[in-house]
Amino acid sequence: MKNSPKTRGFIIGLKGGLLWGIPAGLISVKYHFFIYAYLVMLLTSGLGAYYGVRYMRGTNKSNEWLKLLFWSNTVTWIVPPIGFFTYGATHSINLLNHDEDRKLFNKLSDACFWLSFVNAIILAKYLA
Repeated sequence: MKNSPKTRGFIIGLKGGLLWGIPAGLISVKYHFFIYAYLVMLLTSGLGAYYGVRYMRGTNKSNEWLKLLFWSNTVTWIVPPIGFFTYGATHSINLLNHDEDRKLFNKLSDACFWLSFVNAIILAKYLA
């Protein structure tokens, strides 16, 4: 029996989660605060990716809204949960959206992810 697209997506996500989850768990053994930053990243970037896919499947797509979302990656990394959300949304939309400035927005979202992750680790260390 063939896997449905949703099942394949789940399996791909599970493999990716394990790929990053094992090192995150090992790091958390030594630095217990790290797991909090990792869980915030998983939750908010997952919600952002879900939003991005829902947006692309919708009928009311506005290029102005997309540009605002994509460029917001330059400042949203300051607040890690918002940065992870915009990263997830931008990344999932760019997988489906093939405009000419796609590579630029992918670079912005990647930078937003790493800067948000560093901020989340610093905040988790001080709040834990």
